[in-house]
Amino acid sequence: MSLLLTLLIGCTPPDHSPPEADCDAQAPLIALATTDFTVGALAAYDLTAGCLSDQIATTSGDPALVADADRLFLLNRQGGDVIRELNPSDLTVPLWEVALADLVNPHDLIVVDDELWVTQYDQAELVRLDGVTGAEVGALDLSEYADADGIPEMDGLIRHQDRGILALQRFDQGLDWEPTPGGLLVIELSDAQVMVDLDIGLSPRVFERPSTPGSIAVLTGTYGQADGGLWFMDVDSGTLESQITEEEAGVDFGHYAEINGVGVLTATHFDAQISQASAWCFSDGNLTLATEQAVWFTDVVAGPDYAWLSVRRGWDGVGAEWGLQAIAVSSCSLHGPLIPTTLEPYSLAFFP
Repeated sequence: MSLLLTLLIGCTPPDHSPPEADCDAQAPLIALATTDFTVGALAAYDLTAGCLSDQIATTSGDPALVADADRLFLLNRQGGDVIRELNPSDLTVPLWEVALADLVNPHDLIVVDDELWVTQYDQAELVRLDGVTGAEVGALDLSEYADADGIPEMDGLIRHQDRGILALQRFDQGLDWEPTPGGLLVIELSDAQVMVDLDIGLSPRVFERPSTPGSIAVLTGTYGQADGGLWFMDVDSGTLESQITEEEAGVDFGHYAEINGVGVLTATHFDAQISQASAWCFSDGNLTLATEQAVWFTDVVAGPDYAWLSVRRGWDGVGAEWGLQAIAVSSCSLHGPLIPTTLEPYSLAFFP
């Protein structure tokens, strides 16, 4: 009987039920969009109190979070097509919510004076919204920068002073999402004019480098292929400098965040049959392994003291734990235990 009891306890899955007493998370915090890809929920981790407020509000099954200075936004992406500005002091009630056109698939946004500029992955127009009401006030047609399907697949958008840097992934949806060479556009925000059109590798993604003003990080490469790498771009000159390739690293890069001059990269195995994710620290041209697990790291964001990983179960990781995990970049190692969430996290944002 005792042996049976021991075996049953050993097989008990992690407890991901909602906490009995959620805290009222206040800034500074890490906001989490959690989802099972059918329905999602908003959560928040209070960095001062060290507590999680889970299942705060319902989201779509494909949510993404964006923080811009003192504002926090939720994008309900594919099939949702809704933008919601969140109230950081009361995340249960949004300040406003607006529906975009059907099937536009919003991917990112920046605040430009009294407007929001929103990338639409499945349309050729970068839409401009009133920053208070969310009403559409204009659009920038980027069809001339598209691939053969007429859609440039706009992904990330970063603001640097009076310029926006936009990643175009250029998958040919008419050829079963065949990847074609991507690009970076540098847009003058005052008059919405494209200043620079840079060719770069496949499926570019852009990330801020708060430790290095005037520079952004760019990851390239399609999933499961050693065809990309990490680049740093000088925004003023428009020059790109390769830092390390996926072939050199031996892993497939996913996301990037930077804290105290150290980059944190998430990565997966090139073999799609192997559910193995890793996180790395990048400094002075060198990669150092922080952790490797049979999970899926879907996002990484920099907080004031640590980098934070979104941890989901891997595609063959049934029974694996999931939640929010801190990384100490000073030692390039995990910091503290995994913080479990009810649904698996997908997107993160740091709100100060």
